[in-house]
Amino acid sequence: MKKYLLFSLWFVCGYALDMMSTTEISRGMRGVGYSVFSGWESEAFEVEIVDVMRGTTPEDTLILARLSGQNLEQTGIIAGMSGSPVYISNRLVGAVAYAWSFAKEALCGITPAELMVGTSFRVTKPFSSTKRAVFSSFPLYLWSDGRGDFLGFLSNQVSRQVSFLPMAGGKGVEKDMPSSLRPGDAVAVHLVDGDVRIQAIGTVTAVEGEKVWMFGHPLFQSGQIEAPFSRAYIYGVMPSYTVSFKLGTAGQELGSVVYDGAFAVEGRVGKKPDMLPVETTLYEPGGTNTYHYRVVRSPLYQAYFTMVAFFSLLESTLGSAEQHVIDLLLEAKVLYERKTNTLTWSMNSFYDRDAVTFGRLVSDVWEFLSLVQGQDRENVRIENLRIVLKKQPVGRRGFVERAWIERSTFQVGETMQISCVLRDNFSRTYRERFEIVLPAYLVPGKYQIILGNPQSVRAYIEKESKASLEIFTYRDVLQYYKEKAAYPATLSQLWCGVLLPFSSQRTARGEIPGLPRQYGEWLDGGPSVGKEKRGFHLLGTNRDVPFVLPDEVILLPITIQSTNGRSGS
Repeated sequence: MKKYLLFSLWFVCGYALDMMSTTEISRGMRGVGYSVFSGWESEAFEVEIVDVMRGTTPEDTLILARLSGQNLEQTGIIAGMSGSPVYISNRLVGAVAYAWSFAKEALCGITPAELMVGTSFRVTKPFSSTKRAVFSSFPLYLWSDGRGDFLGFLSNQVSRQVSFLPMAGGKGVEKDMPSSLRPGDAVAVHLVDGDVRIQAIGTVTAVEGEKVWMFGHPLFQSGQIEAPFSRAYIYGVMPSYTVSFKLGTAGQELGSVVYDGAFAVEGRVGKKPDMLPVETTLYEPGGTNTYHYRVVRSPLYQAYFTMVAFFSLLESTLGSAEQHVIDLLLEAKVLYERKTNTLTWSMNSFYDRDAVTFGRLVSDVWEFLSLVQGQDRENVRIENLRIVLKKQPVGRRGFVERAWIERSTFQVGETMQISCVLRDNFSRTYRERFEIVLPAYLVPGKYQIILGNPQSVRAYIEKESKASLEIFTYRDVLQYYKEKAAYPATLSQLWCGVLLPFSSQRTARGEIPGLPRQYGEWLDGGPSVGKEKRGFHLLGTNRDVPFVLPDEVILLPITIQSTNGRSGS
């Protein structure tokens, strides 16, 4: 049975095109605003101008107003009013846009209509050089089979000018939805839609032909962006001591957002948005579920919302506190240099329902999505994304109890023996012995023996070589995941090897392989050929073990001498 998840983003935050300039607005003027408090239809509330706040940033003006009616005296400014149009003498003043938490009066900041219309779709300024003051937070409504706290867990991955609060939302309605879109109507922007939904719900400020202005402030101020929008149905208002909020959900899709500006979100009625198709399949002993959804295309937030959608689906699959092994496959069809290629990555992870193992899973998925989706400067485009996750019972689990070598100094050409004792969760012990021939080409010096499962060895090498910091282009991404593929996604192998450091030079034409040490002085004193890259090769062997090993490594230091007995520095 297919499960549906719904999220709704709410903002506290305008439009008819006969606008009133801020130079005409003065203290004490009274007007009327419109917003939806229940159902589909908007209702009027009263507005009293307190003052005009000029210069809140060098290019910004904010109108301070007191609202009343519709029980606003009790609830204060309501999250979901973002964009509610305000009129004085039937002329549009602006949109209710900002509020203060814990305020004792229904005071709000109104974004002037002239700013919304004049700058919302200015392509030459997609990002403001100054941050305008944001006084309000917006709750993020979650509906799922689990706790719905993944968005909060991931919130430190992105920077926003506003904060959110995870809550429960509804699934979506279309019954009795009006066909037209008018100022004051509740509107939902679908950042993710399909079997998973994440919706930013606010209010329409103005409509002119196919153009729609909403919210009175940015979603993320991300510039040109495409995401479907629809009318929103409001179940009611939930009063709160911090910020009261509307409970609601989306209706039928009407068009697409085209620009997320500093003072408004602009949309086009009838436009079909270009979004990223995602398929997620979750396998578990009790059955299989496949979900299809679309994610907003945004260099800044595409990876973030893909993560939120995936991990919210994953939450009910992970189950309670039982231990299990997770097989994860990520596959992206990528258009690059007019050719489509497939980039895949798989991992095998032990999950113990704790912060450490969950954090490792999150960070690996986040890295894949952010690296692949973050190469927009090269016009890299993900055509579609597939995520497959299988949950398996752990069975037996073990660890390396002790590891040693017979001595710490060896000569090149010698065979080195590494011994270790392993213990499983039934207290049974196992002994393994590895033999590694030290090749004659090794430079004398100090090295390290490493033992661990393939993924822990790979993770250690990547950390020490700072591999992810060397990724600047999509070709680097391809090479990075090609190198990852050399380490199989299994936790039931014990790898043992010698870490061999190397360096190479990055140039405009590619990478020059590492050179023998005797050429190092020439490179240091000669012309620069590019940025140095450091890394490690692994000279080693492996064994299959009858249990799952944790993601940790053991390091043993050794010294390698030349055949004449001299060691390196």
